[in-house]
Amino acid sequence: MLRTHLIAAGLVLGASTAISAVGMPSGARAADFPPYEATYELRLTRASATYGPRAAVGQYSYRVADTCDGWETKSHIVVDLTFRDDLTYTNERFFTSWEAKNGASYRFAVQTLKNSNTVEAFKGTAVINAKGGQAVYEPLATPPKGKEFKKVTLPLPPGTLLPLAHSRALLQHAENGDALFRSVVLNGSYSTGPRVLSVAIGPRHGEFAPPPTPEFDPKLLATANWQISTAAFNLGEKRDTPNTETAIQIHDTGIVQNFEQTFFDYALSARLTRLQRLDAPACRKS
Repeated sequence: MLRTHLIAAGLVLGASTAISAVGMPSGARAADFPPYEATYELRLTRASATYGPRAAVGQYSYRVADTCDGWETKSHIVVDLTFRDDLTYTNERFFTSWEAKNGASYRFAVQTLKNSNTVEAFKGTAVINAKGGQAVYEPLATPPKGKEFKKVTLPLPPGTLLPLAHSRALLQHAENGDALFRSVVLNGSYSTGPRVLSVAIGPRHGEFAPPPTPEFDPKLLATANWQISTAAFNLGEKRDTPNTETAIQIHDTGIVQNFEQTFFDYALSARLTRLQRLDAPACRKS
């Protein structure tokens, strides 16, 4: 049986790497990073002739808010899947996180449902320092029968980046015209710990200004952007084939316009259908 709940899990990692709290490549730009909420339409774009889903539709909603001392993100994915034996599944995943703006601390929570039944639920915290750091995972609630989840502490290697810090570095490499960027990233959406992300960065494109509509704030996309490709590997696992590959169009504001994530036997695409700026908080100056 296809591990259907991993579709939502994989999308969270691929999308979060590009979308979750994406910062700017310099201090000034980081301060100007816009809080926003976005909605994406999900579609199956490639299917195996013999295995996996033959149809998939869904929605991915994402919100990132400035909390003065950090960035709070909330995402919700729901995907309806149809397989070749005409079995249908609805997979749903909720993901929340908060990352300190100094990149030193992080907390997260995940709940995955399959046909309205919880199949995974955990939360965690992480601290980052010059020597690496550590991440702690524990059950979010009483685990369902057969899905026991014990508290686990994982060491983080030196150079591990949280999502915001990773995205700052990624956009800096893009601005510099670098073609490749590889790093270890802790996102929190996988209970197995951080992953190694290898990113190929395409050339810089000019500003994109869609026509204004009630669903779109065009100023959020009226910036330079890049087409990037990411490959995600489990940390410490020796393999040539990545767990997932994702093609992403990312803007200088840190906003992802669209992406396509490829798994072993299928691919899902996400098209931006709604984008709105959120109000910034009134933060006290230190």
